[in-house]
Amino acid sequence: MLKKAGYTINVHTAKDLRYLYGLSIMFGKSKTLFDFISDHPDIPPPTQDQRITDELITMSINQDPSEKSMNLVFWDSTHYPYRWPEDMENERRPFAGDPLGGLPLNEARNLALNDKEMIFNRYLNSLRFTDDLFGQFIDALKREGLFEQSVIVIVGDHGQQFMEHGFMMHGRTLFNEDLRVPLFMHIPGRSHEHLDIVASEMDIMATLMDLCGLGPEIPLASDGKSLLSTDPTLDFTVSAAAGLQNTPYLFALETNQWKLIFELEARAPKESRLLFVKRILDNDDQEFIPGEGREEDYRVFVKEHFAEAFEKIGFLDVLSGLD
Repeated sequence: MLKKAGYTINVHTAKDLRYLYGLSIMFGKSKTLFDFISDHPDIPPPTQDQRITDELITMSINQDPSEKSMNLVFWDSTHYPYRWPEDMENERRPFAGDPLGGLPLNEARNLALNDKEMIFNRYLNSLRFTDDLFGQFIDALKREGLFEQSVIVIVGDHGQQFMEHGFMMHGRTLFNEDLRVPLFMHIPGRSHEHLDIVASEMDIMATLMDLCGLGPEIPLASDGKSLLSTDPTLDFTVSAAAGLQNTPYLFALETNQWKLIFELEARAPKESRLLFVKRILDNDDQEFIPGEGREEDYRVFVKEHFAEAFEKIGFLDVLSGLD
């Protein structure tokens, strides 16, 4: 939609997006939806992150003012094993390993259980470095007088566990450590505000389309909602534990009060017409047992608190099982 609206699509990525077919998933098999994409020389992730930041800044400030562009930026250093430049100032100490190197995942798991600071400081240092890169970009926009006419979004693609629930990194559970990520938007003409709503990364593109005057086209291009909307019927999200298999079967349906963890039939989740309730959690991931914990108590609670959301989830047809 943005391409048809006249936007140039530039992809500045430190990660090779062919990983797990990401390039095709995001931009189609023909790969014709973007106008520019970074190349990937064999250099350490922090060096590549700095390289694409410089590239982003140069292209942004040299762009013809009459042109419209969307720049997608993927930094990589904050992914495991969490790296940063050796000459970075004010790094957090102590930490395991060296800044550009890593350590075996089993060792990281043991540290997270027994000496968390040693692995967590690696993560904080990689975040500090990425924050500096983002600052370089913002400072450049302000110097060139471009900041106040730019829509800017910064978001984490996933959370990070440090063995709080028996796993390191992400993707295998649906606890808050995995799902809750920062989402900041700079929108010209809007004052600072905090939206206390349920939102997901699927809502980002819908919001950008709304800001670009493409609001009526959102249902054609996205299952997300514009965060500029106050429609309470859209106040839920669906997440999947993607690290279990290619077609996920473990999901979380989250509203502003509750989180329902459920499974579909693992062998054929796309065809599943059964819903297996695994647990009900509150906003702090504390388990809630409805009534006396009987099957009927769970049916009544799920139908009362989640039925409206299930009706709006396009890939599910399981409400008959709640009757």
